Amino acid sequence: MELNVITTSKIRRRYADDSIIVYLDILIDEVNLAQISHFGFSIKSFTDQHECIDFITHLQDQKVFCFIVDQLVENNILFLNQCPLVASIYVICTDEQSHEHWTKDYRKIRGVSGDLLLLTEALKRDLQLAYRNATPITILAPVTSSEPINTLNVMFMYCELLKETFLEMNYGEQAKCALVDYCKCKYANNEVTLRVIDEFDRDYAKYSPTWWYTRDSFVYRMLNKALRDHDLELINKFGFFIKDLHHQLKNLHRTLSSGNFTVYRGQR
Repeated sequence: MELNVITTSKIRRRYADDSIIVYLDILIDEVNLAQISHFGFSIKSFTDQHECIDFITHLQDQKVFCFIVDQLVENNILFLNQCPLVASIYVICTDEQSHEHWTKDYRKIRGVSGDLLLLTEALKRDLQLAYRNATPITILAPVTSSEPINTLNVMFMYCELLKETFLEMNYGEQAKCALVDYCKCKYANNEVTLRVIDEFDRDYAKYSPTWWYTRDSFVYRMLNKALRDHDLELINKFGFFIKDLHHQLKNLHRTLSSGNFTVYRGQR
């Protein structure tokens, strides 16, 4: 079976669909933006600090990783540090020592440097930590102990029906094309991901479902986010892939179950 090794970069990018980078500068530095966009994140850039704050305030369930130049940070640090949507702050500056005396008082400031490479390395570590702390994925919505047992039964039956529907459906090339078209619209401004989507469209049958699922790509990010958010429309678009993945894992389990295993008893 072909499986991709999960590296730090994959962990970082798998969390990217739940996150957004906000870049606040006096003048937009295209070099900085190009360096950050290379990672495949969704980026929103601002030169107006009020527009930036308004944008963050109106977000719902995304985590914000904020890059901000030192000339603007002191006016906005209180909001950014207290806003629950902001996960981390990275200060771009030319004189690190001049900011040491006050930046230590704000726990969300994860880096202060004029070297963007150092700041993006800090972002990698923070995304890795965020991914490890992410809640488990479930197709069932969270319920409380006070909910009637009938409600739980209905939800369980609905999920079983949804699963059986995927497994019984006869998907053709059109199902893959529908997903590809949807993904191209979603990532229309992300050239890195668009190239991977084209590869998925062209070479899907060339590799196994587990290879695509464990690869550093939009497949894992979009499918897992759909399951976490209970996005039934998107889950349905992945129906053909879920079916293919299920069959491969089932065959793998059958192969492993038919073999003999040698176990050893250890003594302390």
